Amino acid sequence: MGRLNSLVDTFLILMCICVAAFAGNQVFNTSYIPPIMGGERITLGQVFELQNDVRRRSFDNFSWHNLGSNEALFHNDRIFTDKDSTAQLEFSSGNRIKVSEESLFKITQETDGINLNIEQGIIFATLNNANEAFVVKVGDQVYEITSNDSKIKISNSSGNKELSVLDGKASVRLGDREETIEKGVRVLLTDESYTVKQSWPSEFSPVDGDVFYVNEKNLIKFNFNEKVGKLFLSKSRSAFENGEAHEVNGLTVELENLPEGIFYWQVNDESNISTEKSFEIVYEVMPEFENLDETQNTILVDNEKIIYTQAFDDIELMVNGKVWNDYEYDDGELRFTFEEVGDYEISYRNKAKVRPHALFSKPSLIKVVAKPEEIVLKRPFNGEEYYFYNDDVIKFSWETQDLFSEVSTYLVLNGKRQLVAGNSFSTPVTESGEYLWSLEYVLNNEVIARSKENKYRVTFDDDNSALESGRKIVVKKPGDVIDLTWQQQGSDKFVVEVSRERNFKSIKESIKTTGSNTKLLIKELGVHYWRVKNEENKFVPPVKIIIVPPPPPKAPRIDKVEKRVQVLKKSIPLAILDMLIDQAFAKDSVELKWEPVSDVKEYRIQILDGEKVIVDEKVKLNHFEWNDYLTGHFQWRVSAIDFWNQESPFSPLEDLIITKKFGGAKGIDLVTPKHGINIDEGDVVEMKFNQVRGDEFFIEISMDKYFTSIKEIPLGKKTTYKFRNKLGTSFYWRVKAIEKKDIIYSKKRRVDVSRKEVVRPKKNGSVTISKKTMNKKKWYFGYAPEKISYEVISSGKKIVVDDMNFISFYGGLKEKIDNYQYLVELKQSTGVVFNDLGFNQTLLKAKALKEYHQFQYGLTSLLEYRSELDYNGSEVTSNAQFYFNLGLSSKLQYENINFYVDYFFLNYAGLSTQLSYTIKRNYEVGISLETRSHSKIEAEASNIALRIQYNY
Repeated sequence: MGRLNSLVDTFLILMCICVAAFAGNQVFNTSYIPPIMGGERITLGQVFELQNDVRRRSFDNFSWHNLGSNEALFHNDRIFTDKDSTAQLEFSSGNRIKVSEESLFKITQETDGINLNIEQGIIFATLNNANEAFVVKVGDQVYEITSNDSKIKISNSSGNKELSVLDGKASVRLGDREETIEKGVRVLLTDESYTVKQSWPSEFSPVDGDVFYVNEKNLIKFNFNEKVGKLFLSKSRSAFENGEAHEVNGLTVELENLPEGIFYWQVNDESNISTEKSFEIVYEVMPEFENLDETQNTILVDNEKIIYTQAFDDIELMVNGKVWNDYEYDDGELRFTFEEVGDYEISYRNKAKVRPHALFSKPSLIKVVAKPEEIVLKRPFNGEEYYFYNDDVIKFSWETQDLFSEVSTYLVLNGKRQLVAGNSFSTPVTESGEYLWSLEYVLNNEVIARSKENKYRVTFDDDNSALESGRKIVVKKPGDVIDLTWQQQGSDKFVVEVSRERNFKSIKESIKTTGSNTKLLIKELGVHYWRVKNEENKFVPPVKIIIVPPPPPKAPRIDKVEKRVQVLKKSIPLAILDMLIDQAFAKDSVELKWEPVSDVKEYRIQILDGEKVIVDEKVKLNHFEWNDYLTGHFQWRVSAIDFWNQESPFSPLEDLIITKKFGGAKGIDLVTPKHGINIDEGDVVEMKFNQVRGDEFFIEISMDKYFTSIKEIPLGKKTTYKFRNKLGTSFYWRVKAIEKKDIIYSKKRRVDVSRKEVVRPKKNGSVTISKKTMNKKKWYFGYAPEKISYEVISSGKKIVVDDMNFISFYGGLKEKIDNYQYLVELKQSTGVVFNDLGFNQTLLKAKALKEYHQFQYGLTSLLEYRSELDYNGSEVTSNAQFYFNLGLSSKLQYENINFYVDYFFLNYAGLSTQLSYTIKRNYEVGISLETRSHSKIEAEASNIALRIQYNY
């Protein structure tokens, strides 16, 4: 039992020690601890501004603690202001209060708003939120005050409880009683109710609770709207009993050079004593820049500078004695930029209206300097390689600049920064590998310039393996140079020796230099050894280098060539000119081309006739002219040769077909049948030609003019051939002659074929003999972007449209019946003029042409429905019109080229030309140009179009 009592006593003693320690911590701790146990931690507002000694006690703390700026205010906090101490608090509702000296109150959160229990002192409140009541407890009564814009004073001192409206108006509610109180009205508060009285004097200044920011030499002026006797001014409450009396002459009185602090004042006359009011004198203090010192007062031209000031709503900035407006300012953060280099003296002050006597800060000097030039790195240069045989140093160097003293230079090596100075820096190196380095200029902890990054490589060769394996260096051609580099190691003069032998028995080249690198001219491939000695004849260990050529070039890529050479007929004057002037008519040549190959000195071209190489030549450029060419079917190929005479593989063999074409008296003269003649199916056809050249002849017949598929008839030495025509459609024929190795072709001719006559019996027994005509149809469609210029005079005004873009689509049918060509085409064009005005054209064209050899002629007609522009009032409108026109049409055809000309004359004059080229039979591209002039509506138009057409 005794042991149990002893344990209980020990436990109680330990509990007492813990409680005492906790209580001591609460009593002696000078920092505020937010509520953490019990109650509600509800944030009601924030401290806005403090002066001197202001304290707070939370519901879960036994002692008072100093209240700090910007600290949060919580539910159940008690606030106390000591002598000459004030506080400004702002609540979450937006209402703000100023607590006068020697005041004590408690803040709570009630259902109807924030509740202030004023136990003693004076509170000035600025109300701007009528949606949330400002609840004040004075004595045992709770008053609800609401206002959108008012300033009120609540006092509870020496048994006097009073509320007065200093500006605006406010609603005061006690229980069921509610009244609106305006400026100049006093409300006397009691434990049971309140009494409303008019203030005396009803208007005055300074307003109760005013703060004057002044200098030591100051002047405070009192104004009244009613006559008063004396002004009593005191540094403590009860100014009438304790204050100094000042005579008031008329309605004003001025007091000079008042000290700092809170003043209380009252006035009287023969029958009245005013209520006590207060104001505060605060001497202006010179503000300071928070981040300007010797290392932070230099900036770059055109770079934004951020300077931190004391937090004001706005400031007035002075630069070199003048007001400066080109800046940005927000809550103590000042931003500005100087566009010129120089020294600038800056200062600032508070620009608030209530601070007319605000002092400027002490001027600070800002140095604005030019931006550094581009940083140029020297050594190690990008791609440099170092070979060491033991631990050594790398010396970094760069071009110097005339920098201002505040700029620091940092060398960045593999991401690590090193502060350096001057134009060089050396650092030891102990490991092989790749290294990256760059240089930075830093001002005010900001990088203001950064160089490009150079990469170099370090290789350690402790066992002299560099002399065994060597380093391969690729050299593109003789005469190129390579860099040889080494560490200076305290010497300024060096001799570089190069040998083809490891023991340097024979020195191939000796180079004197004053630097730590030199260039070696490469003349031949193979193994070289080099070493460096200084003035003391001390050698750097030798290094083996192997000069190798690049890989052999790739085979060139050649272009396919089929060369047909035409020998022109020469008139007598030209023949004489050819005799008098050498090469007036140079002999034609066959040109072969291929794509160039980089880093080669020449190309080798071979032309083969079967297995036999008939041409094997080298050329410098990527083409070859075969002047003394032969005719026939050959193959050719080409290779590239580099500067070390390494030859690439040959390109794949490509076909080369060379023919000669002779015309006129010196060729093959076709006699019959004539070009474009019409024959019947079953007719006997005699093909005849005159022999001029050739040893052996062939007649070639094809269904198309390109002779893609032919039937070849050998004639030997004959010059005629007869056969019965069994073909039902047109065909083409020509003669091929063989003369030694030359192949000679005649011109080609077309023969049109009509079907055989058909005999049909009539009902009366007679017969009708009809000839079935040749009929060929071809459909086509196409796309044509156009550009149109248009002028028209409407209502005496001229409308001009330049370069209007049109999009056109067209399609039609071509049909050939015997020697006649018929065409029907429909075309739709659409465009926009003046940004939003539509311009359209629909055109139906019909043509009938008769063939005469390669020329066709006939008539054409147009039915056109298109837009015309005119003025409607002050606006340009588009109206559609129908037009019908007739004209003459012609067509000239030469092989794949067609040229059309149409001239219209019925309703308006117009000329249309078109040039087209047929590609692979089904495709056609061309260009057209049209002009037209309409005299009745005084309109002119012209257009140019690109036509892309598909035939089928």
